[in-house]
Amino acid sequence: MQKLNWLSSKENSEVRDITSRFWKTLSPKAYPITKGSMRVPISLEPFILSKNEYADLQKGILLVISAARKLAEHYFDDVELRAVFSLHPTETDLIDASKDESFVGPIRADLFYAKKPKIVELNTDFPDGLFLHDITAKCILDILPSTYHSPSNATLFQELLETEGVSKDEHIFVGYDAGRKFIDEFALTQTQLKQAGWKNVSYGPLEELAYRDGALYFNTERIEVIRRGVETAKLRSNTELLSQLITAQSDSGLKIINNFKMRLLGHKALLAALWDRRFERYLTTEEVEAVRNIIPETLKLETTSIETVRAHKDDWVLKPSDLAEGKGVVIGSASTEEEWSAHLTDALRNPQGWLVQRKVVIPKETFSIFDTDTDKIHVAEMSYDLDPHIVLFRDHAEMGNMLVRFSPSEILNVMRGGGLTYAFVEN
Repeated sequence: MQKLNWLSSKENSEVRDITSRFWKTLSPKAYPITKGSMRVPISLEPFILSKNEYADLQKGILLVISAARKLAEHYFDDVELRAVFSLHPTETDLIDASKDESFVGPIRADLFYAKKPKIVELNTDFPDGLFLHDITAKCILDILPSTYHSPSNATLFQELLETEGVSKDEHIFVGYDAGRKFIDEFALTQTQLKQAGWKNVSYGPLEELAYRDGALYFNTERIEVIRRGVETAKLRSNTELLSQLITAQSDSGLKIINNFKMRLLGHKALLAALWDRRFERYLTTEEVEAVRNIIPETLKLETTSIETVRAHKDDWVLKPSDLAEGKGVVIGSASTEEEWSAHLTDALRNPQGWLVQRKVVIPKETFSIFDTDTDKIHVAEMSYDLDPHIVLFRDHAEMGNMLVRFSPSEILNVMRGGGLTYAFVEN
C-alpha cells in the first residue's frame, strides 16, 4: 500500500485551487446540514493498493469476520465463552433478547497496514459516516490524475435493505442519540435512500420516538425499520427506550439494522476469544490461520502474566474491553515504567474489564494539508491506519469503502484530532 504523492510537485497556487474546488464540490454534497462549516482535515493524496494486495486483504478480513460471527453465535451456549466477554449487566439482557437476530449491517475493521495488515479492533455497533465517506472518496477520485476503484458503501447498504425484505414503502427511521451535534450523516442517509427509491425515510433522536401498542412512532408515523446510529454504550442507561425497542421487534416486526446482537462482534473481548485456543474447535483451519496472521495476540488481563506484561511494556497496549473512540487506551511504549505500572495496577481492580494486545508496527507517512484559511500547506509526519467498511449480509460479507485516518498520536481517532483520506484499488 503506497501513498499517492501527486500534489508534491505542484505550486502552492495550484494546490490552493485544487483544494478550493474540492471543498466547493464536497460541502453541499456531503454536508447537507453544516455545509462544510465543521471540517475534518482531508488529505487529497490517498493510498493505493495493488489488485493482489486488495485481494489478500479482503480474503483475510472476511475470514476473520466469519470466525468472529461463529464465536459470537456460541456466546449464547458456551459458558466459558460468555465469561470471556464479561458484558455490562445492562447489555447482557439486551443481547440475550436479540439472540435470534442475524448479524446484518455495516461494520468497520480498524487495522494497521505496515508490512502486512493487522486488525486491532472491529467497530460493529455504529461505524459512522457510511454515506459521507462514499461521497468524499468520490470527490477525491474525480480530481486524481489516474483512475482508481473504490467499492460503494451506499450500493451495499441498499442491497442489504433489499435482501432484508425492506420494501420501498416502509418507513425507515435513522435514529441517533439526543445531543449529537454533527448530524449530516443522518440527513445524508435520508437523501441517499430517497434517491434510491425508498419513499418514507426520516431521521431524529431515538429519544423522541413514541411507543404505543407494541410499535414505535416518529411524528405520528409508525416505524418499520430503524437504522441505528448510536453506540449501545450511549443507550444502555435508557432502559425504558431499550425495552421498547426490543418489544417492538417481537410485537410489531420492527427491523433494526445493526441490531444489538451486533455489539458482540465489536466487543474488544471477542479478539481475545479468537486468540483463545479453547474456542478453536468452532473454527475452520483456514479461519484459525487468518486470526493468527491478521489479529495481534490479544489476551484478557485476568489470564495474563502481569509481571511479564509489566516488565515488557514496549510490547503491549492496555485497552478497556468496553470503550470506543480510543478512550482508556494506554500504549506501553509511550509510557514511563512508573506510568505503565500504575495503569496496570488500576486495571487490576477490575481485570475482567481490561485486555492487553501485542503492539504492532504503526506506520507513519508525511501528510500535506492545504489550509484555505491561512493559504499555507501544513506538512507533518503522522501515524495512520486503514479502516475498511464491510457490510454483513445474513450469509456473507462484502467489502466497501476504505477509510484512512491519520494523527500525530499513535491512538488513531478523528474525533480526538487528526484527519482522513482513503485507500483505493488499482484499476
